[in-house]
Amino acid sequence: MKLSDYEFFPGVAIDVKDPKYKGRVKATVPTIFDPSMDKEGLPWVHPFTMSGYQGFSKLREGSKIWVLRNTKNKNEFWYLPMFELNADTVELINNDDNYENGDVLIARNNGSNSVYIYYNDTDGLMIKYGDKSFININPDSEMTLQCEDAKIVLKDNHVYIGDKNCDSNSEPAVKGEQLKNILTNYFTQVAAAAATGVHPYVTTFAQGVLNAANSAKGNLSTMLCDNTDVN
Repeated sequence: MKLSDYEFFPGVAIDVKDPKYKGRVKATVPTIFDPSMDKEGLPWVHPFTMSGYQGFSKLREGSKIWVLRNTKNKNEFWYLPMFELNADTVELINNDDNYENGDVLIARNNGSNSVYIYYNDTDGLMIKYGDKSFININPDSEMTLQCEDAKIVLKDNHVYIGDKNCDSNSEPAVKGEQLKNILTNYFTQVAAAAATGVHPYVTTFAQGVLNAANSAKGNLSTMLCDNTDVN
């Protein structure tokens, strides 16, 4: 394939639902196709990409494209998207830092939520879905995962879990298995002492202490989380 063998024509994608899932489109190109031609009669136009490139982003209906027609085979058509910033991309790069030092990989609004993947030298890599969920890897190698007010921050060999201020307002986590073992041993000894009825501090209320200790021992297993581990 030589570009010198092709003519370029401006067009607009009007059908992007390729039944063969190959990224083809149907387009209106007044210079080539009769404007009165029914959409079903239009040919499928193949995407023109570099050899070996496997990224895929389906065009939207109404997208402006360049249609390439082979001058040696008038029935062979390819397309290239025109460079036209959408409103979501413009919003991301509409400041000096993002424009000078940023890359927008994805900026798409599906009508109910916006999806962004972008990078700049200040914020690092950002992945955002809607207004409340995002993942950020900043230039200091810190990672933040947030969904509404729930937040996880990985920073300085620490993992902070909690609300949106967890990395600045947090307490050390407790290793549950160790605490469970300590409390189990403690309440076992209390129960044993209460059962004998001879310990000077529990003689008069031995039965109450025994009941409380046995109840605590029975509930200790529920203090461990089934799906969160701390090392």
